[in-house]
Amino acid sequence: MSGVSVYVESPSGAFVRDAKCDLCGADEVELLATRDRRGKPLRTVVCTRCGLLSHESIPSDEELADYYAHEYRHAYHGEGQPSAKRVLRAWNVGRAIYQRVQSFVHPGDRVFEIGAGLGCTVKAFDLEGFEASGIEPGVEFQSFSRGTLHADIENARLEDLAPVPAYDFVLLVHVIEHFSQPTRALRRIWGLLRTEGQLYVECPNVYGPHAAPSRLFHYAHIYNFTPWTLKMMGESAGFRLVHELSSRDDANLMFVFEKADTRRLVIDPGSYRKSVSAVQRYNTWTYHCRPRYAIHRAQTLAQQLNSAFFARRRVRRLVAELDRQDRGRNPLNDRPQRLKAV
Repeated sequence: MSGVSVYVESPSGAFVRDAKCDLCGADEVELLATRDRRGKPLRTVVCTRCGLLSHESIPSDEELADYYAHEYRHAYHGEGQPSAKRVLRAWNVGRAIYQRVQSFVHPGDRVFEIGAGLGCTVKAFDLEGFEASGIEPGVEFQSFSRGTLHADIENARLEDLAPVPAYDFVLLVHVIEHFSQPTRALRRIWGLLRTEGQLYVECPNVYGPHAAPSRLFHYAHIYNFTPWTLKMMGESAGFRLVHELSSRDDANLMFVFEKADTRRLVIDPGSYRKSVSAVQRYNTWTYHCRPRYAIHRAQTLAQQLNSAFFARRRVRRLVAELDRQDRGRNPLNDRPQRLKAV
């Protein structure tokens, strides 16, 4: 439902819910929204102690496992098998992520991505000489990553991995908001990292205007983070924030954490108010009238037009080049190109 406002004009005040806050353990929340971006019922609340935003009712692990294995890509992207436009976009994103974090990885590092999608980021690291692999719960995307891009991606969830410190650098790109218990997930990742290992987290920044007010919340994003709540969550799971690659007003948060020896939770006293003000500071009119929005929208439209004409051809060339490079590194690996999906 286009144009449906999700915001509650007069919040009903704080109330106690059954579930504890995943970050600080408090149970008092304030209702911020009652609808998702499609106008369907979805109650979004903010913890009045730490400012973490989440669904009022958190889906179970079993519900999420089935949803992400079979429904998520169709519901979120409108497709199961990836289109050429999506592959090209994911490839460009994967290359950009490598460029962004390359100064934090070192020759010989083992790189691992959780929720690897099409495998483009893993493949970007692989082509740069790193031992790179990952996991992806979506069956169709994981199949594409192995069959077409030849990326080392397994069809698995974080919960399936043995807690063995085997990696130097872990990527969590637009995934942390999907976990039912992100603090638990970060602690599992802590166990996968070697001493002084690092974790790159990227996710939507609710403090920055990353979506129009009527499209801010949806079922797949169980949690919404500000710079303050993400930092507190990382530290509470045993990490130390070493670099913010994003500004406080960027659409996405991009943080590099380092594995630490202790877990500590220090509540930012202003975090709750910052979360509430972030959600309420724009209406539909003021959001769309920002100069930055107009520039970004123009750039997006130009990219979409370009992709509409050239994406399929470029993806075919990309896959052919990957086949050539893979055969060059291993002459016995004469795998056929699989282009049906694009």
